[in-house]
Amino acid sequence: MTFSKKLLLLATAVLGLGALEARAQAALIVGLVRTGSNVIRLATADYQFGRAGNGFYQLPDGSWQKQPLALSYSGLAVGKGKETQVLALDQFRQAVIGADTFVVVRNVRFIGQEEVARPIIAWRTWHRRQAELFEFQSTSGASRIIRFPDQQAITVPFKQKDFQETMLAVVGDHPILAKQLRKGELDATRTSRILEVYLQWKPEGFHYPVVPNEVSADGK
Repeated sequence: MTFSKKLLLLATAVLGLGALEARAQAALIVGLVRTGSNVIRLATADYQFGRAGNGFYQLPDGSWQKQPLALSYSGLAVGKGKETQVLALDQFRQAVIGADTFVVVRNVRFIGQEEVARPIIAWRTWHRRQAELFEFQSTSGASRIIRFPDQQAITVPFKQKDFQETMLAVVGDHPILAKQLRKGELDATRTSRILEVYLQWKPEGFHYPVVPNEVSADGK
């Protein structure tokens, strides 16, 4: 069976689409995001992904439900076939498919933007009671997001200068981390390790930072 045929069957069986809708949906699929999973990229105007499989989802009241799920940045399809229901981002909190947890993150502040972004779906990659780290795919590529217990959330820039300024606002009172950040010895790929080191030093948690809104012009 060809790869395209498998995608068509997936769209028909999991998403509960008719034949013509399934063909149109399958035609949008351009590649896999992560090897060994059924996370997919969709060639739409905004960078999107899809994830389908049996799993659990949490409603706003805190209760959990078990259903076949199909997740995208626009919402969560629950059930199969004619019984499928589509939940908007304000109708569920998170979804667990396989070993991965996807969370509706609100109040995200992106560097360079004064306004808080609309709610987004993000993959949780690190979780402690003092903070959570997420990964979000956008038109500009992968972004990391730190969310604090008060639900304030900030993006972690990849540009080195912006990354340094942002992380100094979060962990700048740690003498060694602050020195390494200012010297450019740490970058965005080390974010989770930076957070871990800080919590070993200060288990009570992080600053609630005022994040700079200006993006560096030189991109360094």
